[in-house]
Amino acid sequence: MIIIAASIVMRGTSTVRKGGGDLQGYIEVGELVVTGSDPYATEWMWTNMWPPVFSVLSVPMALGARLSLPVTAVVWGLLMGACLYGSLWLSIWLVYRRPLAIRYRPHTISITSVAALGPMILTWRFALQNVRWLQVNILILFLALAGCYLIARYRPRSGGAMVGVSAGLKVMPILFVPYFAFKRWWRAAAGAVAAAAVVTLAPILAFGPSGWWAHTLTFIERSRTVPIPVDWGTHSLFAMVDRYVGHQLLANPHILDSELQLKASGHPLVMPITIALWLLVALLFVFVSRRSGRDPASREATVEFAMVFMIIPLVSPSIAWQTYFIFMLLGHAVLWRAATDPVRSSLNPEIEDQALTEGGPAEALLDKGDRRTIRMLLAVSFVLGTVASASVVGSAMARRLQWLSILTFSALAALAALYYLRWVMGRRAAATGNYQSFSTTGSR
Repeated sequence: MIIIAASIVMRGTSTVRKGGGDLQGYIEVGELVVTGSDPYATEWMWTNMWPPVFSVLSVPMALGARLSLPVTAVVWGLLMGACLYGSLWLSIWLVYRRPLAIRYRPHTISITSVAALGPMILTWRFALQNVRWLQVNILILFLALAGCYLIARYRPRSGGAMVGVSAGLKVMPILFVPYFAFKRWWRAAAGAVAAAAVVTLAPILAFGPSGWWAHTLTFIERSRTVPIPVDWGTHSLFAMVDRYVGHQLLANPHILDSELQLKASGHPLVMPITIALWLLVALLFVFVSRRSGRDPASREATVEFAMVFMIIPLVSPSIAWQTYFIFMLLGHAVLWRAATDPVRSSLNPEIEDQALTEGGPAEALLDKGDRRTIRMLLAVSFVLGTVASASVVGSAMARRLQWLSILTFSALAALAALYYLRWVMGRRAAATGNYQSFSTTGSR
């Protein structure tokens, strides 16, 4: 933990000294709010692509930067480090129904165990990218995971509200709302919508009704009209399709060796193909989730939470930087457990999995063939995601691979593993009539 904290501090302060990082943009926008200026009147339109509420929340960063920019960067980095630990804690709890602990105690998962280190290693690259660029995505992930945790504890209104708060800060987690509706978890859906509305309207207190409305219109217009980048740094399905179809990547291989800042091509086939892929992702989700999983405390619901998190960066209608794939953390935790023996997945032999053995042996859920398939898909995802790293193959080769959307294919492989796992769980539940949850209190 000390090494991780030191890494966060060093990387964060290094980024600030070089004048980069999203924190610099947060500070600039917050300074405009402090001085009573238009927070969207920045020299570079990409500096503020956030909703008005984020402009208000940037004020403490601007005030801190007035006193000391390096200290502000360290505090922000440590806050993101705490959110990263909290996200890992929540992911471990959702998957194992046991808390994460710095030191092993009975009925806990030690942070030094393979059960915790596995998903962290699988996601570490994206975590470091967030730290390097001082982005807010880890906070958004933490809030959304906290919402899922509360829903799994049968607190749908407060859980939905946490998800709504995260969506109000950065719209990506709003994808949970149609998921809640699909599951007929109406109180969670209502809590998410209500909280997102409150967060969206809250800047009225700072800007007044007319100022808030003007800033909201500016935000919407900017989101709609700013050219969408589809260069090697973005990894959504839209960016992948536009590179291959719109910019004809394979017919123009010179692009692979360039650092071009490509924008959306406007090719007439790009959006229809992208929408078709979105629909395919959604239909497969519905198909594999149609059996069991109505109980929010069930194993199936945890897998579905992970599926939604995995889908979020892929179906982004605009940009999906590498940093957005920090949302794969819960999915990696789920797949790591599914791919390994549940008892031997920890270095602590005392850990027993009460949740999986209540209704029978763990093998009743996954057989060796299932685990082999999940291991294969997880390995493919990890290799594709790792080989595209500059620290592994060098900057030039990493850029070529990212032009080819290798990170998108990595995420799709992990999503396929989750879909397969969820399908197996539903098939086994239907065959045995065994619709277990982690809780003995039943569905609410």
